[in-house]
Amino acid sequence: MKSNDDSDDIIMFNNQTIEKNTRKPYSHKEEISIVNYIIKNNNASKVTEITMWQNMERDRVCEYRIWQSMKQRYLKHIETDLNSGNNRFPFLSPEDLKLLQREFV
Repeated sequence: MKSNDDSDDIIMFNNQTIEKNTRKPYSHKEEISIVNYIIKNNNASKVTEITMWQNMERDRVCEYRIWQSMKQRYLKHIETDLNSGNNRFPFLSPEDLKLLQREFV
């Protein structure tokens, strides 16, 4: 049921206000889950392939995230961090890090 105000972005459900159409920022935990999945499944060479991301969505690597979102997050943010030397993923071995750093480096 909609609230009495004119806002299209807020609905009332069981006396709780819920915002709709809002994007939840990625947590570092979600980014780690993406990186771990890629390494665990030997998918470093497949990060541009749709099938890998669809499998990640099916396997619920990041709950509530669709494959397109995870792919975009990886290619635009995570991969950039991996290639910049930013040590946001210190759990990666040097070998795994090298696998994730694509050729354009």
